Amino acid sequence: MKGKIIAVLLLVVFVFYVINAFVSTRRESRAEISLRIGEIVTGPSSLLSFYDTEAQEISLWNFYLRDSGIAVGDSISKEGCSDELHIFKKDKNKKYAYYTSINSAGIFPLSWFCD
Repeated sequence: MKGKIIAVLLLVVFVFYVINAFVSTRRESRAEISLRIGEIVTGPSSLLSFYDTEAQEISLWNFYLRDSGIAVGDSISKEGCSDELHIFKKDKNKKYAYYTSINSAGIFPLSWFCD
């Protein structure tokens, strides 16, 4: 009996994770992102949340940015229906220069949600 309860609980957690990933990917796939990072907060699951200079939060579900070199003051952008997130850093003249691109790493391809 205990084994069945544990199996059902694990199944419920897995289904919740898949549904959350699907919904988050759908939302993120169509979004256009363009912001200067004012603050970076690490969540309990190592998910990074970014706040722009006006304190609006953006969490990225499908892009792994932990070791990307991203920092406060950098700029990120993503076109709607794109699989790439672009990172820009300030140069010596305080102008933004292209730094790198990060590809989507979610369990669902972003292309599923775009025409």
